[in-house]
Amino acid sequence: MESRADERGTVRIDPRWLPALRARGLDSYSALIGFAGDGPAREKRRRRIARVVFSAPPPGGASAAQGTPETPPAAPAPLLYLKQHLRTPLREALGDLFAGKAPRSAARREWEAIAALRRAGLDTMAPVALGERRRFPWLGGSFIATEGVSGTRLEDFAASFRGHFREKRCILLSLARCARLMHGAGFTHRDFYLCHLFLRSDGGLTLIDLQRVTRGGPGHRRRAVKDLAALNYSAPSPAVPRAARMRFRLAYLGRRRAGAAGRRLARRIARKTERIRRHDANKRARAALAAAGRGPTRAAP
Repeated sequence: MESRADERGTVRIDPRWLPALRARGLDSYSALIGFAGDGPAREKRRRRIARVVFSAPPPGGASAAQGTPETPPAAPAPLLYLKQHLRTPLREALGDLFAGKAPRSAARREWEAIAALRRAGLDTMAPVALGERRRFPWLGGSFIATEGVSGTRLEDFAASFRGHFREKRCILLSLARCARLMHGAGFTHRDFYLCHLFLRSDGGLTLIDLQRVTRGGPGHRRRAVKDLAALNYSAPSPAVPRAARMRFRLAYLGRRRAGAAGRRLARRIARKTERIRRHDANKRARAALAAAGRGPTRAAP
């Protein structure tokens, strides 16, 4: 990575992408933190996800972050996703302090999570750039750029998939292996929904959106169950029947029969899934009420 600094902040950039970013005038912290994106950007309260589109991939060969030892990596896509954080939630900075760590920016959290998960053998996004402001970087003004991910979002694929049983089973086993490998290495995703997994052409899965990834510590088993419940909640019932969910749990546990451990896990996932469902319903109801409150008011009689 090549480091660059200006009066506002510092940025580390993959040298393969530096010429393409420089040609767009996006090779500094100030330029990247203020870039509005090519096309509409997705915005939330504290962050914005913008796209940076290039006419051709940068020179330098395939990305080391794509593919697995069994499958050759794919060439970098001519697209970057730029996730800009306006500020880091205070509870996350305090969580670092309570854990005996130096506070980190939201972008650095994801940057480090990508590196850690890749070392553990999981396929995830290819990091391209990390930017943080010069003073008190954990308070905000950070960004991370990653290469575009190839494949189909698993949420979209599962909603309409009507393929053969063998193909469904292979995808299910890939998903179970991904979850088992992640949790076995001590990580929990904390947003482990189907929308954050991409199905590649080789049948493998690529995991994205890692800014909330946690490793070890108290509550790891509870967070792992929440990950599994999030998957369970986001899997559409018509396309993913009860038998398929049971096969997923057996593959995740590495067992041929459920036994006491499998039944206990099923109950915990079911309880947590219901809590997620209630929370989501309440959230949608609040959003509907807020939207209604912003509408035109009727005149008084």
